Amino acid sequence: MNNDNLLIIESLPEGVAGCVCYWALSGITKLARLKAEAPALGLDPKLLPELPTPLAVLFRTMGELFGNARHLVKPLDEGNGYALMEKGKDARGKPVFTTIWSCKLVTGNVLEFDGDIPAGDQEDLEACFGQGLVCLNTDDIGTGWLASTIMPLLGAVRLRPSGGFYFVPARGVPTIKAIRKLLEKTSTNIVGTITAMRTDKDGLEAVMYSFKEECTKYTEELSTEIEGWANAVGQARKVRKSTMQIRLDDACRFEVKIDEIEGILGVKLDFMRVKIDTLKARIAQAMLVADAD
Repeated sequence: MNNDNLLIIESLPEGVAGCVCYWALSGITKLARLKAEAPALGLDPKLLPELPTPLAVLFRTMGELFGNARHLVKPLDEGNGYALMEKGKDARGKPVFTTIWSCKLVTGNVLEFDGDIPAGDQEDLEACFGQGLVCLNTDDIGTGWLASTIMPLLGAVRLRPSGGFYFVPARGVPTIKAIRKLLEKTSTNIVGTITAMRTDKDGLEAVMYSFKEECTKYTEELSTEIEGWANAVGQARKVRKSTMQIRLDDACRFEVKIDEIEGILGVKLDFMRVKIDTLKARIAQAMLVADAD
């Protein structure tokens, strides 16, 4: 995504560093309603979440309706559906699983059943599956969209390890406020924003601490991945070549985030730059080695 093209650009009152953003999610959200209301709020349709694939909808619907301690949902060998398995024990007391019934997707997202499925269960599955094809659940909105797409796009800093609580720099505030209004109009989901001022020293210290943690985690994980490239063989070695440029671009974006946080906090974060520069140099060296293969 191109951040400059997708974010809402508005001037903010002097002294605003950004905002603290959090959310409380419930119920389902119709994607069609999001698409209908987004333009009036200035939101680019490319910012909106995507529906899960029909196969993913089938899997989670079967799990939600029928999965429990005695039953599990297992993919069919053909990869086009799932079977509901019942857990039992064989003559020696070892656990075994027996297929009760299965369901696969056919043309037009029609469900085709095989086995002894009660009529009521089939009706429930078909109804919930149909709803899932046009609606987003709380995981789609929270983890799949806000946390995985919107927060990185806004250059947000996660303030709580488990997520759901972020500092959004000033440039992202108009966009997250528009998203808050969008969800208010179209669902029961709540996105809250609390303005953070540059004079709020305690709040900005929390941002600094969280950003240090984020940088440490990011650099350690990237360093481990780079080490893995050197030991890759066969198909993994080919995959390695295709990921290096992506990782280099990611590192460059992280440098931009450092610039932004420096401006907000009024401090130099040279120790972070050194880490990123070192990793970029390692990636560049790995790319040279890959080209020579």
